[in-house]
Amino acid sequence: MGINHIIWDWNGTLLNDIDVSVKIVNQLLKNRGLPAISLQHHRQFFRFPIQQYYEKLGFNFSKESFQSLSENYIGRYLKLIHQAPLQRAATKILKTFQRMGIGQSLLSAMEKNILFKMVRKFKLESFFQKIVGIDNFRADSKLNQGKRFIEQRTESPRQILMIGDTEHDLEVARVMGCQCILFSGGHQTGKKLKLLGVPVISRLAKVLDYV
Repeated sequence: MGINHIIWDWNGTLLNDIDVSVKIVNQLLKNRGLPAISLQHHRQFFRFPIQQYYEKLGFNFSKESFQSLSENYIGRYLKLIHQAPLQRAATKILKTFQRMGIGQSLLSAMEKNILFKMVRKFKLESFFQKIVGIDNFRADSKLNQGKRFIEQRTESPRQILMIGDTEHDLEVARVMGCQCILFSGGHQTGKKLKLLGVPVISRLAKVLDYV
């Protein structure tokens, strides 16, 4: 693929936080008298901007603010995130690319200070040349962060590979002009991802076959 730099997504791609996310969403649904969802439904309905995902589940933002819900979610998330492991073989793959001399960065829709704290928790900071999060808790988009990131690179965008687990990651990659591979073990189903016209892998280790 002619790749010399990899941009990783965090939630769902390197960090397996899907079960934690569903647990919290079901707590929020229960508090509002709304029906719970399964893991399968979460992966089917999940989308960016995140507000549309909540609306699909029945949250009414004429009665409460999305900002308030986001802060409620992240407060619960921080209490439970210790239960979330890295995706299988994530550290091994990061080490492999590092040995190959391929640069790596992290681009996430997570609030940047929380993102830094979580990366340090797993002792992964040495793998990344740059760690980029957003300035709020709404997890709405990382398009602007992606644009700024690519403007600071010296190589051709086609030498950069984005690896994520949602259609938004592909959207960001296309805005940056990068190549993209999507991972079906995260927040969206493989069935949905396979409709997008880029390689889809079921195990992170399969990315080594492409690079």
